[in-house]
Amino acid sequence: MDNTPFVSIVIPCLNEAKNIREVLDSILDQDYPTDHIDVLIADGLSQDGTREIVREYSLRHPLIRLEDNPTRSQSIAMNIGIEQARGEIIMRMDAHTTYPSDYVSSCVQALAEHDADIVGGMWNIVPQENTLFGRGAALAIAHRFGAGNAYYKTGPVTEPRQVSGVPYGAYRKTFIEEIGGYDERFHRSEDAELYNRVTASGGKILLVPGVVCDYRVRASLTSFSKHVFDNGFLVTYFLRFGKLAFYPRHLVPLAFVTTVLGSAALSPLHPVFLLLLTAALGSYGLASLLVSVQISAAQKDLRYLAVMPVVFAVLHWSFGIGSLYGLFRALASGDLWRGVWSLGRGAG
Repeated sequence: MDNTPFVSIVIPCLNEAKNIREVLDSILDQDYPTDHIDVLIADGLSQDGTREIVREYSLRHPLIRLEDNPTRSQSIAMNIGIEQARGEIIMRMDAHTTYPSDYVSSCVQALAEHDADIVGGMWNIVPQENTLFGRGAALAIAHRFGAGNAYYKTGPVTEPRQVSGVPYGAYRKTFIEEIGGYDERFHRSEDAELYNRVTASGGKILLVPGVVCDYRVRASLTSFSKHVFDNGFLVTYFLRFGKLAFYPRHLVPLAFVTTVLGSAALSPLHPVFLLLLTAALGSYGLASLLVSVQISAAQKDLRYLAVMPVVFAVLHWSFGIGSLYGLFRALASGDLWRGVWSLGRGAG
């Protein structure tokens, strides 16, 4: 009897014509039996040729299926994929990432060997385009100054480690159905909300160091800053629902930006605020410079001395301002305090 688990890979997707071929090729190149895999692309009605590429692949490889997701919500995309999945194991994958040939088999093995509800691996962060800013963005996201204690980005992890979240989790379909699937109010940051719900219920999320994939970070200043701003926005906006879609590290940019803007606004009223402003900007600037020197020395390229402070500033300010805007939007909705109250009572 064949005891090989059937695996359903679910990929939320929108306008990924530049990346989707390499993503699908990396999945088709898995060492896991292809007759025990199906791939569901939950596409938000892409208009850049993504759908045509996926259809082309599905004609040659029937294990690949295209599912429509007119809402463009990632949580709804995941629920669509889970509902249509044939597999007993669900693997959430991303259209900005390529996967080594042992990725699926390593995740399935980790689920079988460890007492965990969700398993995932490490990011090897690479730029989507080989520009100096793109390489700097990849280095920033992989550094603790840019990513905090997100071990899947920064490492080092040599043994399986229980964590608050992993990228692209693998889990049993029965488990995800039991906890209610993804919350469809979360158009993005759906994984963080799910993981908070899992850990709050006593579930276990495991980071497995032998599982590694290549994540492609956005390589232009405009696309990078917009993506980071959107992530920061969702950190706080979904508090209106009494839900957590963040971890403590995500609040650090908000605290920094609020301190700088608040002390700058109040500095004409009292010298202590000017002192606070100077201390905040001075300590941040010094930390950014020291880290940039470290990175420049490691890369043996003096150009990073100029680009890394810019990348870090874009990363932290875009995220922090996005979080501040999310708070204002949640407050304007009239539901923020109700959501925080329900969260405090354990309803989230």
